[in-house]
Amino acid sequence: MVVGRTSGSRVLDVAESKGVPLVTTVDVLPGRAVGETVAQSKGEPVVTRADDGAPTVKIPKGATAPSELAVLPLVRGTGPQVQAGQLVTVQYTGVTWKDGKVFDTTWGSKKLPLTFRLGVGDVIEGWDQGLLELPVGSQVMLVVPPDLGYQGTSSKLADQTLVFVVDILDAHTPGTGPQVGKKAKPADVSPPATSTSGK
Repeated sequence: MVVGRTSGSRVLDVAESKGVPLVTTVDVLPGRAVGETVAQSKGEPVVTRADDGAPTVKIPKGATAPSELAVLPLVRGTGPQVQAGQLVTVQYTGVTWKDGKVFDTTWGSKKLPLTFRLGVGDVIEGWDQGLLELPVGSQVMLVVPPDLGYQGTSSKLADQTLVFVVDILDAHTPGTGPQVGKKAKPADVSPPATSTSGK
C-alpha cells in the first residue's frame, strides 16, 4: 500500500474482511532527519550515523556535563517549526553522560517511532523545552540535566545527565494530518514520558 509513496502522502485503503468493510488511513513519514548537516563543536558528544540513520553517541573522555539544557543541532530540517500542543513523531536514542550507554532507543527492526504531544507534560521537561520551535526534518542532540529529566522520581536515571539524539519526523495539530514537505514560515525506562518515569 505504501511502497513508492513519497513522504507526506496520505494513503486510504478500503478492503473487506468476512463481509465487513475495513478502511485504513496511513500517513507516510520519512524514517530519519533530512536536511543540511551541521558541524559539531569540539568538546561536544560526537554523533555518527549508520546507513539507515541510526545514531551512535560517544561522550568525550573527561568532559564535564553541562548544568543547563543544551540544544545542539546536527541536521537542519526545512519543515515547519514544532509548536506546543502539537503531536510530534520522532526517532531517538538516549544515552547516559556518565558512561555513554544506551538506555532507550526507537531505532531497530522491531521498533517504532514515538509520537507524543509537546508542551503538556507527556515527556520530560528537557524535551518540552528543547524541541520547541525546531523545524520538522531536523536532528538535534539534547543534553538534559537531572532537574529537567527524571530527578525526583524512582527512575534509575534520576541523578543522571542524559544525552538524546532526536530526529523530528513530523509535527502537526491533532486532526490536520502530517506536515512533511511543507516549508517553514519565516520568522526500566520507557520513552522519556512523564507518565511513567519522567518528571
